[in-house]
Amino acid sequence: MTTENTARLHSRAYQLEMFEESMKRNIIVAMGTGSGKTHIASLRIEAELQRTPNKRVWFTAPNVVLAEQQHEFLSSQLPQYQMRTLLGHDNLHLWETLQVWNDALANINIVISTPQVLLDGLGNGFLQLRDISLLIFDEAHHCRDDSPTALTMRNFYHPLKSQSSTDVPHVLGLTASSQMNRKIDSTHKLETLLDAVCRTPTRSIEEYAQHTYLPRVVPIDITSNNQPRSKLLEALGSIFAATKLSDDPYYLKLKNATNLNLESSQKLAKFEKKQTTPAISELKALLGNAEHLHDSLGSWASDRFIKSCVSNWHRKILNQNEYHDSIGYLTERFIDNTLARLRDLPFEVTATHKANIAPKASTLIQYLSSQYRQGIAVIIFVERRSAAFALCELLRSCPELKQYRVFSFVGLATGTKTSLIEVADIGVQKKAFADFRSGSQDICIATSVAEEGVDIQAVNIVIRYDDPKQFVAFVQSRGRARKQESQFVYFRAIDGKPNKYAQWECLEAELQEKYRNEMRDLQTHLNAEDQKENGDEVYVVPSTGARLDYSNSKTHLEHFCATLSKPANPLYILNGEVGIGIGAKAVLPSSLPSQLQHVYGKKACWLTQRLAERDAAFEAYKALHIAGLVDDHLMPIRPEKSKVPQERHGLKQLHVEGEAQVWNEIDINNLYAHRVEVTYSKDEQYPVLIMVLPRSLPHVLEFALSESTSRSLHVTISPMGQWYGDVLHAKEKTKILFKMAFHTGSAFESLDDINSIPLLLLPESGQIEGWQEHTLFDFLSYHTFLINQQPLLIWLKKRARPYVWRPPHNLYASTIIPATPIRKLQIYTGLRNSTENASQSFTNLRLEECITRGIGTVFGPVVLLIPSILHMVGAALRANMARQTVLSSTNLRSGQNLTTALLAKSSAGVLNYERLEFLGDAMLKYYTTLQLFGDHGEATEGVLTAKALDIVSNIRLETAIQNIELARYITTEAPVQAHWKVPKTGNDEPRPLRKLLSKTVADCAESILGAAFLDGKEVDEADANCISVLRLLLPEVVWRTPADWVRKLAFPEINQQDTILRTSIKKMLGYSFRNASLLREALTHSSLMPGQQSLDRLEFLGDAIIDRIVKTKLFAYGNLDASRMTKSRHALASHHWLAYCALGAQYTLPVNNIDTSRKRQTLTVQTNKIVHLTSLVCFSDSTPREQVSKSQVRYTKFRNQIEAELGTSFPWTSLRKNNAPKVCSDIIESLVAAIYLDCGSLDECERVLNHVGVMRLIERMAVDKEYEVETPEYRLHVLCAEKRIIFKITSDENIDSHTAKVTLDGMQFVQVEAGCRDEAESKAAEKALEGLLAWQEHHLTDSDYTCTSQNTVMAGIDRPSSDKGADEGDDMVLDEQ
Repeated sequence: MTTENTARLHSRAYQLEMFEESMKRNIIVAMGTGSGKTHIASLRIEAELQRTPNKRVWFTAPNVVLAEQQHEFLSSQLPQYQMRTLLGHDNLHLWETLQVWNDALANINIVISTPQVLLDGLGNGFLQLRDISLLIFDEAHHCRDDSPTALTMRNFYHPLKSQSSTDVPHVLGLTASSQMNRKIDSTHKLETLLDAVCRTPTRSIEEYAQHTYLPRVVPIDITSNNQPRSKLLEALGSIFAATKLSDDPYYLKLKNATNLNLESSQKLAKFEKKQTTPAISELKALLGNAEHLHDSLGSWASDRFIKSCVSNWHRKILNQNEYHDSIGYLTERFIDNTLARLRDLPFEVTATHKANIAPKASTLIQYLSSQYRQGIAVIIFVERRSAAFALCELLRSCPELKQYRVFSFVGLATGTKTSLIEVADIGVQKKAFADFRSGSQDICIATSVAEEGVDIQAVNIVIRYDDPKQFVAFVQSRGRARKQESQFVYFRAIDGKPNKYAQWECLEAELQEKYRNEMRDLQTHLNAEDQKENGDEVYVVPSTGARLDYSNSKTHLEHFCATLSKPANPLYILNGEVGIGIGAKAVLPSSLPSQLQHVYGKKACWLTQRLAERDAAFEAYKALHIAGLVDDHLMPIRPEKSKVPQERHGLKQLHVEGEAQVWNEIDINNLYAHRVEVTYSKDEQYPVLIMVLPRSLPHVLEFALSESTSRSLHVTISPMGQWYGDVLHAKEKTKILFKMAFHTGSAFESLDDINSIPLLLLPESGQIEGWQEHTLFDFLSYHTFLINQQPLLIWLKKRARPYVWRPPHNLYASTIIPATPIRKLQIYTGLRNSTENASQSFTNLRLEECITRGIGTVFGPVVLLIPSILHMVGAALRANMARQTVLSSTNLRSGQNLTTALLAKSSAGVLNYERLEFLGDAMLKYYTTLQLFGDHGEATEGVLTAKALDIVSNIRLETAIQNIELARYITTEAPVQAHWKVPKTGNDEPRPLRKLLSKTVADCAESILGAAFLDGKEVDEADANCISVLRLLLPEVVWRTPADWVRKLAFPEINQQDTILRTSIKKMLGYSFRNASLLREALTHSSLMPGQQSLDRLEFLGDAIIDRIVKTKLFAYGNLDASRMTKSRHALASHHWLAYCALGAQYTLPVNNIDTSRKRQTLTVQTNKIVHLTSLVCFSDSTPREQVSKSQVRYTKFRNQIEAELGTSFPWTSLRKNNAPKVCSDIIESLVAAIYLDCGSLDECERVLNHVGVMRLIERMAVDKEYEVETPEYRLHVLCAEKRIIFKITSDENIDSHTAKVTLDGMQFVQVEAGCRDEAESKAAEKALEGLLAWQEHHLTDSDYTCTSQNTVMAGIDRPSSDKGADEGDDMVLDEQ
């Protein structure tokens, strides 16, 4: 176990073996130090809390240091659960009511404590074993005699089990050795007491051996210490001998008291019986420790310890400001006064003098001096805390050990009382211990606290300076020497007592025999592996002849696992005994579907582990091929193999059939009337015309035509049924109307062409017989009533372009008249407000050169629109032809949506397929993703992505359109305005081929999907419509509707496990999961414990669901063009925005802290703990966990700034300051997918997205056109493109920051620094934009073009455009924008 790596650890095969065993029964895991026992415990805790979420798990550790370390480790492994420690420094002796305990444990799932805390809680009735589902005893070998663990089991567990076996908790013990001593029956007693059986790995022995190195045992002979005592130690002895009971003011206070209570009377009696008080006990402890140090380390160490204790105690007394009569104060003063004489004695001895160092310490110094090398790590175990301090000081003072960095490490003292002999600085100790784990310290001098489980790195040398009291201490301390060729050193006295010497000789022999037995077991296993054994299974792929057999199965499988997005080696769990009969199970990474993570070998009777593993690998790889994860060459399917290069495919030109004729095969005897309405404001419209055609529109057609003034004309064409009027009379009226707008006869003369279609225009009301051509002078002579009325359309003789003229009050004031020329679509504005236009631009015309037909602004604008209107009618008829032919198998309706879908941008302005293509793109992605997710349940996310790219690729869609011959129904030709003629009837001859970009054809497929979706009144109908289109376009895929997939993929049972996690998510997202396994999958990163699928596949599906939801919401705002929708969608579905929402998802959990600062009183203080969504994710390694934690801190720092910026624009740069890893956005996508599969409702997914804030900007982006949504880089690109400036953004990574530079035309313009690359580049682009715009606004003049150096770059901003203005003689056309 290593707390430095706080991410979820990878499970080893032998750990999974022990975990699976613990799920079957109560066990004691007996494994070597450093083999990962606590990881097994974390797996077991998670499984238990999922199984029994309403109970808690209780984890005990034998000391405070180990308990705190286990809390740190378990918190990193199980972040989704709430846990706390209960230790002595919590002043638990003051927790005297059940309410206090209930408050402290409210909302707590896992408790870590010492065994005594658990025993006291049970003994006082504050805890009940019925409320605990799992008891974990770390260092379980301590469960013996009357230890707290033994008493807990004996007094509470076993009696409860005799009453009800279902109420007792499960038990898991962890130990490096089940024996506390050398008695044969100690293991059996431990098993009986813990109601568990001892288990050690029996299958994956080789892997287990790799993590449990056996050090070389090195005994060192020493002689006894015969040095005389120092003066300081003699003086301390004299002081202690002279101190009497009657000298202690505490004793005298009790003795002289007149009215003692029962407690004080008992204390007085105890003092007199034992002839000691707390102060005298402290003096005795000081003397005892000093004498021990003298014997084991020498007089220097003893004196140094005495001086340190006395001076520290005196310093403490001096820091007390007030005198008071408390017992503690009297005791402390008495000790200080008693030791006052020692403060005056000099510290004469030096460490360099051998006479002052014990022989044992000298031998240690010599040994350490000979062993030094770079990177060495040494632990020296001593018995007493004082010895740790003194030996540390001694080694630091030795010149021959100056290359070593030494510190001491002792347990944390419990309680609040300060001891005289306590010299350890816990704060310094913790930092030094962390440095030791990282390699910055070399020697750790530790008490027994470092023997058991404390997280210490594997070391080179373990030295037992003091003899261990128990056999297990040897085993545990030996286990710290886990590096290759490590040593385990202990001292033996050659002149000591014979019994002692014999005891160590016996222990050494026993230890060596234990090593030999272990090595013999391993050698037996290895010898069994040498047996010749073959497997003859062969798997051959018929299509390629690729062969899989036992000789290459493991190699193939390891190669496949290495190609996954989260590479991990396969594990093999064995079952049986080598040499007798063994089988294996292959465990594959969790990024694969759960059904492929555990694959058993075909046989369970192999003699060797080698063949058992090959068998399992063979079956696993065969399953991967059947599942489609490896190809027919038995090679892994990599995502890049399936990607279609499309970067430039959209620019490819195709030669496709010309537009389908819509006026062929017409019956001139059957004519159909259509009502044409043109409005230009809410309450204003032009006169209504009746348009008669030889074909009828199948539906009402509505579209907009743009003006150069950006005002839009709304056109509505409504079919009225068959028309039975007088054709000849109507044709004459039509000619008159045409002559109003078209001076040349090309338009109206084509009405008499026998090959032209019957086209009739009639006013819905009004007379037109009197409208004939006159010179303007003659017309005004006979129509003076027109003065100050509506403006007139006038022409110059023999010129086609009309002018607008408003007659003045005085018609004959001048023969020169000012008229406004009509340029392109300005005619509409001119007709509505000719005076305004005349003031803006007019031409002086001679009155006698002008002609008019007396046409005002009544019908002219509508007639001028006839070419465009007829063009749109043709597009609608063409779309209807497609629906009746190539699209007849779909559910598409003949209507506005289909017409728009088949109308390319080049053929019309406002009405084109771009908006529908935007919507259809989301539909294609959604249905494709769902289809692949359901069809390929075994495929990884990478494979699914590759398959999706194949289906949605432009080349695939373009091919599909051409295969069904739909391209001929796409309208691409623009309406002709100049020299327009009435369309002619068609013939059966094919029209010449036309050129289309392949992207235009592919986009048409998506726009048809968008039309199909809009045709549906309900979601299910819309889905069915889209699926019918996909079945036509891509028949090779067996398409199902989303409703079918939801039914197929849904979990029928209600999984009630993992209630804790489901409750947390409900508080964060407002959604309650029916099935917890989906939720767990959505929050599990790759490469975790096999059997639990990771979020990758769900993230793949969730991305498409979010895309559909966001795009349909944006599309619902009909005022947004495709460009604005695309940019808004890019912002809303961006990684930075989704990650920001994920970092902000949280809920508040009330946590009760017990305040014991008031004497004999407890106060429950409730605080709020913020539980973040990101903390619930289980990670595969330390990197993403650390990145997420840092991003969470940055989110808190920048949140207010980001929220403020959201009011005016999308804060790209500030969002990037969070530097969130990809997993932050992934969990939003995976959770959305999990919700969809859990309930089958897109509405619920949208509600959750609203809940976490993803959708809150949609309305602002749609309504406020000034709301900036583009990235700074894009805006800089646009500005530089307009000014034809070449710009480039580059970034460099520094130690603590990133630098980004913007160069314009090759010269550096901006340089910034930021916390990450994305932020730096965005910030640089923003700064460059500000500089360019400011320069352009304030500094650019013509003279700037002569500037040099950096000004040359700035001068180029306003280069004059080469685009020419509109030619006044150009014909009027519809603006495509």
